[in-house]
Amino acid sequence: MASGSSGHAIVTQSVSALVVSYNTGLYLKDCLYALASDPAITDIVLVDNGNPDEMIVWLDQFAENRDNVALMRPGPSLGFGAALHLAAPQTMADPLLSIT
Repeated sequence: MASGSSGHAIVTQSVSALVVSYNTGLYLKDCLYALASDPAITDIVLVDNGNPDEMIVWLDQFAENRDNVALMRPGPSLGFGAALHLAAPQTMADPLLSIT
């Protein structure tokens, strides 16, 4: 762990982000762009529990353009907890950050 100019510790640990999405809308784009730009996030596992067609197309493109994004579509909505259990084994880092 390094120390910043303010004397506070800077966390250099890698984190995997688990994102569960169901009809999330535009906030999902903001969330994914923020995660993708964060150097501490090593990978993003997104469980699409159901989104409108235009968001599905956008998610496909977002995942295809990034090596560290895995997109999962389990079918009918699993709910938040079950979706996290599905996504967790796909991660590359520990700890895990869960986002809904």
